[in-house]
Amino acid sequence: MAPPRSAPPATALRRSTRPALTPQSPATPATAPPSPAPQDRAPRWEQMNADILVKIFDSIPSATDRARAAAVCRHWRATDRTRAWDELTGDLLNKIFALIPSATDRARASAVCRHWRDTAKANPPLLPWLLMPSGAGVSYYKIFEGSLLELAGAVAANAAGARFCGSFPGGWFVVARQEAPHHALINLQSGRVFVLPDLLRLHGAADVPVVIQASTVLAPPVDDGGCCKCTIAAITSGQTPIAFWRTGMSFWTPPLPTAVEDRPGWRAMLPATMVEDIIYNDGCFVVLTRDERVLCYMPVDAQDGMLTMKLQQVDAFVPAAAPNEPVAARYLLVSSSGRLLLMVRRIQVHDELRFEITCRHQGSWLNLRALHNQALFLARGCSRAVETSLPARIFYVDDALLFQEGVDSFQSTDTGLYIHQPQRTVRCLPSREQSGSSQWTWWIRALSRPSELVEVAVAQPDLVTILLELVVWLVIAAIFIRIFLT
Repeated sequence: MAPPRSAPPATALRRSTRPALTPQSPATPATAPPSPAPQDRAPRWEQMNADILVKIFDSIPSATDRARAAAVCRHWRATDRTRAWDELTGDLLNKIFALIPSATDRARASAVCRHWRDTAKANPPLLPWLLMPSGAGVSYYKIFEGSLLELAGAVAANAAGARFCGSFPGGWFVVARQEAPHHALINLQSGRVFVLPDLLRLHGAADVPVVIQASTVLAPPVDDGGCCKCTIAAITSGQTPIAFWRTGMSFWTPPLPTAVEDRPGWRAMLPATMVEDIIYNDGCFVVLTRDERVLCYMPVDAQDGMLTMKLQQVDAFVPAAAPNEPVAARYLLVSSSGRLLLMVRRIQVHDELRFEITCRHQGSWLNLRALHNQALFLARGCSRAVETSLPARIFYVDDALLFQEGVDSFQSTDTGLYIHQPQRTVRCLPSREQSGSSQWTWWIRALSRPSELVEVAVAQPDLVTILLELVVWLVIAAIFIRIFLT
């Protein structure tokens, strides 16, 4: 009997499972598949051509998606032209910061990069100077410096003897001159002069002369070489209380309906009473009447090329009862946060002033007891609000008699600063018995920071108060010393 076979070793079993070697399958080592050559690999993200990346970013409409794409790598982030904030020119940044009235928004914008921060410091918010025209010339008062200067040269010659009836950003003014053509748009910084029409075209009637009392613009005028592009709304005296004009028109027009068949009834769109103020806000020209009604006219380009208006809304404002405080003037302005404000200037006993401040909120008007962090500059058609770090300050000019008939001279005695809380008036602005040919107004251009302006304006009364308090304390101390020694 043959002995039993022993089990083969493990190594023998592993070898027996391998396929037999044949001449057609030469022996090769058991290795991984060969990797492709380096030149056959897909390019890495940071190695993508910059021209291709620019086309990719240009084809992405969403800013969020562009930001996500720019986060792929440093090369993509550097190629993204939309994120090259530090490459914006200084002139463009100056225009951007000039359109930001809020100090908070300016601080946020200046945090983008060092270039933006340096530009913001070099271009503080636009604050006005006090423009004081007269028959002999034009002077202006720098409130934050307390200095009085005179215009000279051709600019002064163009403005001498003119009545200023509109002030706009960039040094633009609407003026009424003694010689024909009477109305013009001038720039006191560049010396440019553009003639405005002197006639008002009434629908279905002959053209009549127009007299502008105050005006405002849809947007700051743009000097385009041979013409000045802008749209103006004006408070007028004569046939209509308001009129409108835009570049290319040879006449002023009253508010006209857009539909041609409705234009014969254009007088129904006129304010029922005398107009006190007019500004542009949120796509509309806002008009304030003497009975304190607010009308909104939205400009519409008609198919026949006429400048027409849509009477969008009519708000009734109910003033607070103050029978012993007559109204001296009413103003409209937009706060630095974009809210529409209505200011009523009242005369109290002993000729003291008081301002009522109301704000439009969700279709109604609310009385404001306090207006924080605002510097207000009041004048009809060109009131401005600038955000500051101090309590509300209201600078005003003497324009209470602006729209009264028979007034051929303009007083400038009632000018100053009104501090809202606690209520007091500071005579920190110049005054003049007769200002000659025009009421005073504001020259809107870049000045110092708002805090510097307000601090200088109120420095004198604060110092007087401190000295008086010091004298009182010294007297009290002397009394106590005398009692103690005796």
